[in-house]
Amino acid sequence: MYMMEIFMTFLLTGCLIQGVFCGFSISLPERVEALEGSCVFIPCTFNIEQQYEQYLTDVKRIWYKDKNIVFDSSRSDTGLLRGEIFGTPTEKNCTTHFDNVEQKDNGSYSFRLEAKVGLKHNFTNTVEIVVIVECHIVHAASVLIVSTQTHSESVEGSAGGDGGDGGKLCESALLD
Repeated sequence: MYMMEIFMTFLLTGCLIQGVFCGFSISLPERVEALEGSCVFIPCTFNIEQQYEQYLTDVKRIWYKDKNIVFDSSRSDTGLLRGEIFGTPTEKNCTTHFDNVEQKDNGSYSFRLEAKVGLKHNFTNTVEIVVIVECHIVHAASVLIVSTQTHSESVEGSAGGDGGDGGKLCESALLD
C-alpha cells in the first residue's frame, strides 16, 4: 500500500510540474546560412499551452527582425521578405523558407503567433540568418543549415519534428 501512495504522489507531482513547465516552446536552429540571391530554409516547430490550442485554427504566424514584421503568413506578399511557412498552425509547424535573400537580411529573427482573440505569443528564442556573398564551391546546395539545436522556453517539453516540408526546400536547389 505504501508503494501505491508513493507512486500516486510521484504521478500527481509530475502532472503538476508538466502543467507549469511545458508551456510555450519552439524548436529552431540557432543559425542558418544561405548564398546571396538564393533562399534560406528554417526548420521550425512549436508547442503551446493546451488551453490555447483552440485558437490555432485562425492564427497568424509572423517573423520579426528588430521588432519589425518581415513576414506575416496572412499577408505573405506584403512583408520585407517573400517566402512560405509550411504546414498549418494546428500541426504546430513554423518551418519557413524565404526567397532571394540579400545582405540586408542578415540578423536575428523571432517568431510570433497571433490570433484575433485569446492567443498572442512571442517566442524568445531567435534564429540568426547569415547571407554569404561569395562561395568558391563549384556545385553546392544553395541552402546551408548549420547548428540545428533544439531550444525550449521551458524546463521540460521541447518541440520536435522533421520540419513537415515534405522534402521541399527551395525552387532552385543547385547553383549553376
